[in-house]
Amino acid sequence: MPMTPTTMTFRPTVPVRLTLIIPGVAIIAALVAYFHWTPPTIVTALAALALIGWAAWGCTVRITVDDTTVSLVAPLWSREIPLDSIESVQVIPDDGRNRGWINWIVTKSRAGVRINAGGTAAVVIAARAETYTIVCPTPEQARLCAQLFDA
Repeated sequence: MPMTPTTMTFRPTVPVRLTLIIPGVAIIAALVAYFHWTPPTIVTALAALALIGWAAWGCTVRITVDDTTVSLVAPLWSREIPLDSIESVQVIPDDGRNRGWINWIVTKSRAGVRINAGGTAAVVIAARAETYTIVCPTPEQARLCAQLFDA
């Protein structure tokens, strides 16, 4: 009998969302200062406001585990990992900071893919092809996320 997919969704912490909001505000300020209120400036400012709204209220990270795959979904990024390719899942402490110049929710480095929702604990998923680190807002959420793989 097929397993019912199990999903965990959480919103990034306020500091992580601010890394999305601040560039939107900066874009609006720069456009208004340079171009004043011309029609292209207004359209671009509205697009930046939409980005700010999405970052503040709509941005989520979702992990879904079913019989055969693990689906990881974050803003502007998603992956499906075959369940049989996962070698280990562990919870580790984390400082919630990205390792590099890019401060986006999803970053990629030699260490693997980092999905950073901000917080103090992370779930590290070691698969054959890649390592995925999911930084969770709380240690309890990290433990619950890791338990998705035990089912």
